Amino acid sequence: MKTLTITKLFIVMAFTSTLAQNNTVEIGMWVYGQGEEKVIVLHDWNGDHKNWNPVIPYLNPKEFTYAFMDVRGQGLSLGIEGEFTVTEIANDILKLADYLKWESFSVVGHSFTTLSAQIANHLDLNNRIKSTILICGFPASGSKFSQDELNFFNAVVGNREVTEQAMGALTNNRYTKRWNEKKAQNYLETADEAVSKSYLNSFANKDYSKGLKGHKTPVLVISSEFDYPSLRQAAVKPQFEKLKYKDLEFIDIKNAGHYPNEETPVYLASIIETFIINLNHKK
Repeated sequence: MKTLTITKLFIVMAFTSTLAQNNTVEIGMWVYGQGEEKVIVLHDWNGDHKNWNPVIPYLNPKEFTYAFMDVRGQGLSLGIEGEFTVTEIANDILKLADYLKWESFSVVGHSFTTLSAQIANHLDLNNRIKSTILICGFPASGSKFSQDELNFFNAVVGNREVTEQAMGALTNNRYTKRWNEKKAQNYLETADEAVSKSYLNSFANKDYSKGLKGHKTPVLVISSEFDYPSLRQAAVKPQFEKLKYKDLEFIDIKNAGHYPNEETPVYLASIIETFIINLNHKK
C-alpha cells in the first residue's frame, strides 16, 4: 500500500512538499500559523492553495494552524500520480493529519472538495475531525447537474474561452472581463487536463451519502448570494437537510459568487474562525 509522506521545508511559517521517493506518494501543502486549533483547507476544481491568498492576512496565526492542501494533480501537487477522485482526496486528508500528528482538526472544503470533506467524516474512524466547513459546494448526495451543465463543465477543461465564460457564470457575470481572464489563466496554469476531467467525473452527479446520513460531526454550509444557481442556498439547503446531519448550520454570504475566498475574504475568514471557536463553547 502506498503511504503519504511529506518532507518539511520551513519558509515563513510554511511547509511545502518535495519530490516523491521510492514507493511513496507526496502531497503538496502550505502551512500557516502556530495555534492549537488545527484546520486542513482544500480548494476548488482546477484551483490550488493560492486561491486562499486573499484570506491569509485575516486569519489568526496565534490561535490557528492551517494546512492548505493541494489535491493530486493540481498546484503544488501537479505531477503527483493518483486516481484523481474525491474519495482519494478524503483519504489524503486523513493521511496528511497523520503526518502532521494532528489528533483533532477541522476540514474546510470549497466547491467539489466539499464532497471530499464529507467523505472524510465517514472515513474518520477515530473521530478526529472536529468540524466540517463546506463552502459553495454539494451535499454528499451529489451535484444535480443537467446534461447541458455537464456538457458545459466538460468543455471548460483546457479551453480558455469557455473557462472565461464559466468564471462569469459562477459569479453571476458581475465583474469585468479582466476577472474572467485572470481566473481562467489561473485555472489553466494550475491543473492538468486529464486530471481535471477525472475529478469532474468523480464529483458530477455522484452519490456519496452512504454511511453519512445522520452523521454527528458539526457541519457548516456556506453558500453565496451570486453563486451558480444550483449551488445557492435555496437549492442546496433542502438537499443537505435530507442528510439529517446531527449538527448542521447554514450561512449565506451576500455580495459574493462562487469564490468568497477572493470576493469577500475578510468575512469568510471571520465565519470560519468564529464557527470553530464557538464549538469550544458548546462543550
